[in-house]
Amino acid sequence: MLGVGWDQLDGKLKYVSTGKAGVWGVNAAGDVFHRLGTYGGSAGRGVSWVQVQVPSAFKVISSGDDVVWAVTNSDSILVRTGITVDTPVGKEWVVVGGGLSHISVSSNGNLVWGVNSASNIYRRAGINEIDLTPQRGNTCHA
Repeated sequence: MLGVGWDQLDGKLKYVSTGKAGVWGVNAAGDVFHRLGTYGGSAGRGVSWVQVQVPSAFKVISSGDDVVWAVTNSDSILVRTGITVDTPVGKEWVVVGGGLSHISVSSNGNLVWGVNSASNIYRRAGINEIDLTPQRGNTCHA
């Protein structure tokens, strides 16, 4: 369960997260990358990194079940939707109300927790198991 050692891969990241949506990371410039070949929670190394376009620089990313949550350098919250086996990088970023400095999504994608710049803790309400993106009108008051 603890493994036998660490394998170094190509690339440089300041933040990395893995889940069913695959391995996602953020580099020092705030660019976002997805590791091709890791969708579905594959235990393999994947094939290569592919850059995913973002509306602004990111600082934190969290990979869940066919969904990725992220926080920008200005503490805006975004969700990557449309992640499937056929589109492992997803289709679009959806802006979620509120502001956080850190975010974490559960492996099944229906629990999202975050911390704001004042160290207050928040849990996202209004996520259902059918549509794991936030329901309209249910904002995080962070």
